[in-house]
Amino acid sequence: MTLLDFTLRASVLLALALGVVKATPKCSAAVRHWIIAAAVAGVLALPMLAIVAPSWSAPAMTDDSPSTRSAASAEAVAIPVADAAVDGAEATTVSQPESRSMRGLLTTVWSLGSAASGLALALALLRLFVVVRRSRPVTDALWTATALEVATRYGITRPVAILESPRPSLLVACGWRRPMVLVPPAARHWTPQRVQIVLAHELAHLARGDWAWQLAAETLRAVLWFNPLAWFASRRLRDESERACDDLVLATNVDPADYAAELLALARTLQPSSRSWNPAPAMAHPSSLERRVAAMLEPHLTRRSLSFSARAAGLVAATLVATAVAGYGVAAQSFSSVAGRVVDTLGGHIGGVTVTLTHKTNGQKYQVVTSSVGTFEVVGVLAGDYDLDVRRPGFRTMQERLTVGTRAVRRDVTLPVGSLEESITVGAPPPPPPPPPAPPSAEIARQRLANPAVTPAACVPSASGGVIKPPTKTVDVRPRMPAGIAGQAVRMTFDATIGPDGSIIEVKPVDPSSNVELVAAATDAIRQWQYTPTLLNCTPIAVTMQVTVVFRN
Repeated sequence: MTLLDFTLRASVLLALALGVVKATPKCSAAVRHWIIAAAVAGVLALPMLAIVAPSWSAPAMTDDSPSTRSAASAEAVAIPVADAAVDGAEATTVSQPESRSMRGLLTTVWSLGSAASGLALALALLRLFVVVRRSRPVTDALWTATALEVATRYGITRPVAILESPRPSLLVACGWRRPMVLVPPAARHWTPQRVQIVLAHELAHLARGDWAWQLAAETLRAVLWFNPLAWFASRRLRDESERACDDLVLATNVDPADYAAELLALARTLQPSSRSWNPAPAMAHPSSLERRVAAMLEPHLTRRSLSFSARAAGLVAATLVATAVAGYGVAAQSFSSVAGRVVDTLGGHIGGVTVTLTHKTNGQKYQVVTSSVGTFEVVGVLAGDYDLDVRRPGFRTMQERLTVGTRAVRRDVTLPVGSLEESITVGAPPPPPPPPPAPPSAEIARQRLANPAVTPAACVPSASGGVIKPPTKTVDVRPRMPAGIAGQAVRMTFDATIGPDGSIIEVKPVDPSSNVELVAAATDAIRQWQYTPTLLNCTPIAVTMQVTVVFRN
């Protein structure tokens, strides 16, 4: 799965989850938190789901109208060409070096951003680990007894460590196998009511597993640091977890006004000295404090938490949606690329070759022209079966079927030199001989002496391939009509090969059942033809020729 593919599918899942949360304001904070958490889990599972998910796609559009073609190819980087494009017309091209360098630049930028975000996350966890190592257990009876009572009420079976950290502004709950609550040094002077409220809130985070979900969201944000949906989902997940824990605290018959007052007092006393990022849920985070207080004092809000069966059902539903998103277009609509190099039979690269991909199902075309070094690349190609057409004047057109999947396709093409065509008619009245040239005047003779014919320059080898010097016929022998042949005109086709020295080295009829006498007459004449050598990159080569002979009485 490419970065673009992963980003698009992740954006669909996150936008869907955030849209559902936005459309259900009357649901409890626990429900909204679980919707976003399930979407985050689905996004992180996309690479694995793309391997096992069954592929599916929307019905293909078969309308050949320009508007349909434009919509179908909106995501393609290589610009499609219309079906009515004529041979020889200027083709739409993509600069291969620029395309490759741009993709490499984007990959580098993404890698640097992900590395920076991942480093920031790792440093934050390291700072938290250092603080935990420097913290000391709280042994006060009020704290230990209250923590045990709240943990029992929430169903927390693992022992929860209450640690006094050296940081005066740190109040967080973290840990999975070894859950802990970090409190500031001033906590030793807190009232029993504040201790009860703080532990009820922080242990609610541990009971709900908010530490793991928030860490997963921060990891996703580090990977998709350029995607605003990842940032918004991470922040919304943190806010909803705080409100869900507030609802659990209020469910213990704590007065909302007292809870709001304690929360505001904590926010004033726990102001951080710096804006360093904290990966653990913080009880008195100032960014969401106003909305949380307003929600506490709203008597008609739904504050119910999710049961285990409801959480399992939500996770199953999210898995099904993520599987569908991961499987969409895995075999039929995902993007890929086709790249390669075009060379001649001597291995020289050929520039200016038109490469066309035509989709077998909907007829969509993608066309590029090879660069000066013979390379081509068609990017943004939908997966499927294609007809590959490679052509350049002077060379034989190569056509084959090509299957494009989810991975990039490499296809190098060798173009043979094209065939010659010769057509002669035997038995028709010979054309009248041309009139003898008039004797040149004195002025014309003087000009010919002053401007002698220029001798053709010798062939100069080129650094690139594909340079053809076609042969010229120097000896022509016409077939003779065999005696006793009568009837209508007979058309015969022969395949001949001109050797590197210009002589005919092979002649054979296309139809072996043709008249033996006519075949012999034509073959004897063709074998006597002579040509100048055919040069490919200044090297003599053999070329094929198709000869059509028409015998008439």
